[in-house]
Amino acid sequence: MGFSPTGLCAITWNANGLLGKVDDLREFIGRVKPDIILLQEIRLSGADSIAIPNYTFYSTPTRTGYRRRCRGTAILIKSTINHQYIPNPILHHIEATMVNLPNIPPINFVSAYRPPYDALFTLDFELLYACNSAIFIAGDLNARHRSWNSTKNCRYGKQLKNFAAGPYRGDRAPLAENYCFVQLRVLLLLMFF
Repeated sequence: MGFSPTGLCAITWNANGLLGKVDDLREFIGRVKPDIILLQEIRLSGADSIAIPNYTFYSTPTRTGYRRRCRGTAILIKSTINHQYIPNPILHHIEATMVNLPNIPPINFVSAYRPPYDALFTLDFELLYACNSAIFIAGDLNARHRSWNSTKNCRYGKQLKNFAAGPYRGDRAPLAENYCFVQLRVLLLLMFF
């Protein structure tokens, strides 16, 4: 794989705790060589970090406490890719980590996690979208909908589908092209251009 003007390999993974899985992640990265890895539920505290050769690590610990290991998101990006870390706007309903790639044209990549109990999460998507209208959001959003091959709909899935089909989508890309299916767990990818 690797970065090229014609493509970028982005992977998303709900780690459900990253510290005990770093060796597996290193092995996977060595085999697949993705450009960007978007991680959710990393369960790192603000003092934790991981090191992967040739990658830069950015994380946003959970907002529930500096020393508590739960939730949280992260991004690993190849060090050779021109990028910059973007601090989040103040988010209340989702966890997110964001980087900007200024060259393809400028686009923000966001690793997002929505806790299962938070219903107002699309308000935070609006804040992320305000940072850059070219945005790629991937993660575990706990939002089931038949449109992305779930066996059933839930209210959060309906809410997310309505948001994706709403004014932020405009006449850009057909909604059906905005979904990607990841092995082990169905995760939603939203792309707004």
